[in-house]
Amino acid sequence: MTENTAVKVKLLERDIQLACPPDEVENLHAAAKHLDNHLRDLRKRSSSSTPEKLALVAAMNMTSQLLKARSGTPDLEALLGVLNGIESTVEQALTADTAAPSPELDGPADSDAIAAT
Repeated sequence: MTENTAVKVKLLERDIQLACPPDEVENLHAAAKHLDNHLRDLRKRSSSSTPEKLALVAAMNMTSQLLKARSGTPDLEALLGVLNGIESTVEQALTADTAAPSPELDGPADSDAIAAT
């Protein structure tokens, strides 16, 4: 089992010590920075709020964004279906193109055809 690493982050000028696996430290710092920016933005819009209330509003906002992103998953599946259809069409076109003989390579060219070009 991997030991957790103590990590210090700063949220609204407060130092907070958290623990996470060593391979997640960068992720934790990025998340803390994102949260701190969100909290600062909320504080600008509502100067009378306590840090605890700001944290709750930030948590609700981020949860709402996460749920919206998750509900978008069926759209990704629809996109995958469209891409599979395009791939199939391209494959069919390439197969038909390679199966059909090329007029330039099929034998001697018609002298009239050469003169016309």
